[in-house]
Amino acid sequence: MHPFSLSEQTVARMVAKQGRAHMIEHVEPARTALIVVDMQNYFMAPGQQFETPTARAIVPNVNRLARALRGAGGSVVWIENVARPPTATATSGPPTPNATCRSSGRAGANR
Repeated sequence: MHPFSLSEQTVARMVAKQGRAHMIEHVEPARTALIVVDMQNYFMAPGQQFETPTARAIVPNVNRLARALRGAGGSVVWIENVARPPTATATSGPPTPNATCRSSGRAGANR
């Protein structure tokens, strides 16, 4: 969405503090998850109430990362916020927001 970089001064402080530029030197794909939040129509689709046009630019990179991590044995978790109608025991009031997730193609609630 926007360019990002750390200043040389910041990197030098990290190296001085922890002895290296990156906290994690090796990532084990089978023990790694990519957690994707708010990549849903409410924010991404044209005309939606909270449409964020610049966010659409990151979709190809998110998909590329998800494909690569799955291919290496990792998990991809898609967080989806949904509004469900009131239940039979709570018939008045606004829809209830619920978070659900899909992990590497398997659907389920709050795992």
